[in-house]
Amino acid sequence: MPRRRRNPNGFTTDEIRTSDRIIDEGAFGCSRYTAKKDRIYRYFYPFVEVRMCDKEALEPVSRVFGRATHPARSKQILCKPEDFPPDGKGIWRVSAEARKAERIMQRLDPLLTTKTRKKWQQAQQKCRQRKW
Repeated sequence: MPRRRRNPNGFTTDEIRTSDRIIDEGAFGCSRYTAKKDRIYRYFYPFVEVRMCDKEALEPVSRVFGRATHPARSKQILCKPEDFPPDGKGIWRVSAEARKAERIMQRLDPLLTTKTRKKWQQAQQKCRQRKW
């Protein structure tokens, strides 16, 4: 009987599933944070977001991101009514921002495709360039 190979990087099954979800359904971009006191400061942070109709498929992603699964409601029917009750007008989402997103993407980097890495790097550069 052959010996099983060990995972050299020590990835958990949740991290492997999360990388698959990011490759298939992931989105990258910049989110704006504005702090007001006497002056207006605007900071742009990169974010990673995964949206799916199946809430159970997002459970490993929410555990890796350390965030809860939230509904993103819409006026159009995006999912089947049994997947997003009561009428299917919305989708489930999990997102991470700023340093948390950077740490997650750095950890999952060996599991991602070159196209996904390139999209993440473009989102980071876009956020760095945007200063108001």
